[in-house]
Amino acid sequence: MPSLTPSEEAQYLDTISMFEVITQEESTDVQSLDILKEAYLKLERHEEALKTSKKIAKAYADLGQLSNALFEYESILQQNPGDKEAEEALAAIESQASDFGAADDEDDADAAGSGVDMISVGGPDLGGGAVDSAGTFSGGKVLGDDGRNGMRKVFVDSGKISEQEFDACWPDFDETPAKGKVNNSFIQNLADKQILPLEDSMALMCGKNRFAYVPLDNYEIDAEMARTYPGEICRRWSVLPIDKMSKSILVATSNPYNKAAAKQLEEFSKSRVIWYVAAPEEINKIVTKYY
Repeated sequence: MPSLTPSEEAQYLDTISMFEVITQEESTDVQSLDILKEAYLKLERHEEALKTSKKIAKAYADLGQLSNALFEYESILQQNPGDKEAEEALAAIESQASDFGAADDEDDADAAGSGVDMISVGGPDLGGGAVDSAGTFSGGKVLGDDGRNGMRKVFVDSGKISEQEFDACWPDFDETPAKGKVNNSFIQNLADKQILPLEDSMALMCGKNRFAYVPLDNYEIDAEMARTYPGEICRRWSVLPIDKMSKSILVATSNPYNKAAAKQLEEFSKSRVIWYVAAPEEINKIVTKYY
């Protein structure tokens, strides 16, 4: 493995510090655990990477995603033959999977699909605009899923706000703001209209919906990486790429159901988007600075 520069090593140490806190608060946050494991491996801290792999496998099992848990434990045993803890856990899951039979496979597929929907992946429908081969974004009317339906389920179906309040606060994403400006955030509109405080909105998304929260004021953003992304995308959707780990990019947002934004970012970067919820004022402050 090529040696890391002091700057790269410092970045991975910062990542570990941040994601150790995140994963302590949410033990089934598989995406954050995976990022943490990757950072340990980059620093050749193999014992901690192994422990994290076991946490990932256990998280999958706790979420009912048995096929993913089996795969993770099998990967552990390939790298660490004879690991008693992994062997016992693997045997227990194989027994559980056998008991559930085909019905469990269907549950795994549903759970995995739900996880992908929460994390990223815009599907075939793309919000207006695209990124050309030169990396230039062309705006346009929103044609895809801008997260409206997902956010409606979280806020209206839960009884937190009314249908009328939701419609009154949903932003218009059809226009891309000029440089130095960012489109309004839905949860910021709720707070500005004194309908629902920001803290309540973010707790709602990070609670039972299991999105991870990242405090941008305390996170060392990879500014050089962030500035490689089209400002038009970031200003339009109020999103901020904050880091890159392996084949994934970490993106701060206050609307983690926005498939159109995820699709555009993924098309530009050729990487998978992992959403992290952040305060809209923190996102907008940095977006206006960078783009």
